[in-house]
Amino acid sequence: MRVVSERSEAEIRTYETQTEVRFALRRLAANIMRVTRGAGSSAELGKQMVVCLDAMDAYRDAAGHGVPSWDLDQMLNPEVAEAEGRPWYKPDPEDQARWDEDGTTDRDLVEQDIRRACLQVTASMLLNQNPQKSRGKHDFNEALRHLEAARERSRAYHQAKYAPAPRARKKPKPR
Repeated sequence: MRVVSERSEAEIRTYETQTEVRFALRRLAANIMRVTRGAGSSAELGKQMVVCLDAMDAYRDAAGHGVPSWDLDQMLNPEVAEAEGRPWYKPDPEDQARWDEDGTTDRDLVEQDIRRACLQVTASMLLNQNPQKSRGKHDFNEALRHLEAARERSRAYHQAKYAPAPRARKKPKPR
C-alpha cells in the first residue's frame, strides 16, 4: 500500500522540524522564566539551548531558510500556545456576548496586559534598562486600574442579574 499526499517530502519535513522548534523554544523560554522567578532548572538551560539550536538548524536544512520571525513570535505567544493546547474550545456566540457584557472579556485582556508588563519589568531589570523598566511599571499600574474597573463591572452585572428583587412593603393598618 502506498500513501499519497498533496504535500511534498520537503514540506512535510519543514512542518515536522517547525513543530520541533516550537516545542524546544517554548520549553527553553518557560524554563528561563521559571529560573528567573526562583524555580525552574538552571542546570537544564544549556542542554535546552542546544536542543533548540539543533531544531532551528534542522528547520533551516528542511526549509532552506531560518524560521521566520513571525513564526517565532507566534511560538512564544502564550495566548497562541494556550489556544493550540485546547483546539476543541470554541466559545459559542451567546457565551462570548455574555462575557463581553459582564466584563469577563475585559478582565482577560487586562490579565494579558499585566503578564506583558511583568515580563517587561523583569527583562528590563536583567539588562539594567531603567526607562523600559519604568514604562513596564507604568503599564502594570495602568492594567491594575483597568482590572479593578473590569471587576467592578462584573460585580455590578452579577448583582443586577442575581440580586433578589426588592420586596413590596405592606401598608400599615390605619389606627
